[in-house]
Amino acid sequence: MVMDPICLQIALNEIGPARLLFATDFPVARMRGRRVRVMDHWVDVVLPGYAPSAFRVAGAIHATFMALEICLAIRWAAEMAGLKRSAVRGIFWDNGMRLLRRVHRPAGRA
Repeated sequence: MVMDPICLQIALNEIGPARLLFATDFPVARMRGRRVRVMDHWVDVVLPGYAPSAFRVAGAIHATFMALEICLAIRWAAEMAGLKRSAVRGIFWDNGMRLLRRVHRPAGRA
């Protein structure tokens, strides 16, 4: 649920794009809104109608799905880090597929 491009850029620079992949924590990422850092907490700013939470604020805002906000933040971070298109594709597809192939490898095959 990280939507801060600077945090994501740090991860890209320190860990490397080959070891990262996009994933969400649905149903939270299905909410319409944005997660923002306020002092030492992450706060969900969402449209009215979602279940109350200690760190959720509802308001009349223009909002899309949080999952899309995450995708945008990853794209911005990738641009700031100067990643090639192939590395971005890795984060959104190739890295996850490579991991799934390793997990679902038939027994006895290397």
